[in-house]
Amino acid sequence: MKAIEAIKLNTWKDFAGAIESVRQRHGCHKLGPGVRENRILYRGQADAGWPLETTLERFSKNRWNLASYMSVACACAPELESYTDRSWGIGNWDEVEQSLPRGPRSELQNIPHYEYLVHLRHHGFPSPLLDWSESPYIAAFFAFEEQGKAGEVGVFAYVETPKGYKGGPVGIPEISVQGPHIHTHKRHFLQQAWYTVACEFREGKHYFVPHETVFDQCYDQDYLLKITIPMSERANALRSLYEYNITRFSLFQTEEALVRTLAFKELEEEYEFPGTAVDIGTVEKQV
Repeated sequence: MKAIEAIKLNTWKDFAGAIESVRQRHGCHKLGPGVRENRILYRGQADAGWPLETTLERFSKNRWNLASYMSVACACAPELESYTDRSWGIGNWDEVEQSLPRGPRSELQNIPHYEYLVHLRHHGFPSPLLDWSESPYIAAFFAFEEQGKAGEVGVFAYVETPKGYKGGPVGIPEISVQGPHIHTHKRHFLQQAWYTVACEFREGKHYFVPHETVFDQCYDQDYLLKITIPMSERANALRSLYEYNITRFSLFQTEEALVRTLAFKELEEEYEFPGTAVDIGTVEKQV
């Protein structure tokens, strides 16, 4: 079994060093005589014990494949297009079905109507797309934002093909990265978002599988690291991120997000975890 690497931190101030270590170790790979940079994506979760799970997996325990999901998603298009006065260029089902990838691996890099699927995901429709950010600090914000009962939060770092290739037989579970250059909701860009989809190819169809099944194999594929940080460090983390303007409002830019950011600034930060008062006598001694 290919284990997921883990780093356990005791304080928030160790986070920057852990990220730099990841970049030094997995930020590039050799390609012939040269070196090629690896893209590292990050995801934050409020409970370090939670698996990497899509909203579709949390919503439904049915066995979905790309075709069955697209048939449901595309059925919603006419009503959404009428309400938003926007067209995604989705034709009838026969046309959509013909556009679905027929083979394994690289063909899944081009999911049809990807912009539409991202739009659905950003507005709460259960999705097989797992969202990530290019920024480890945005990921950390999402891990710490909500006060939870978990003892630790988790920030995942993911690298597709850290050695420049994927091994294993055709059809085994694989993760495919879906890029950011699309016309979609502005929060996609504010959050520096990318997406992944995990599938196995069998009987001529792409079936969605849990992401972590990819790492349960002995084949050389992707790299995944989980950084855990105590929830007790939440105050330090959110204060630090606030200084860099990583807030609910900066990442969503809605009135609701602004109110939540103000609530943190004026209520939670001030009354729930106020700063430690400075001992003037100590300051005088230092001077």
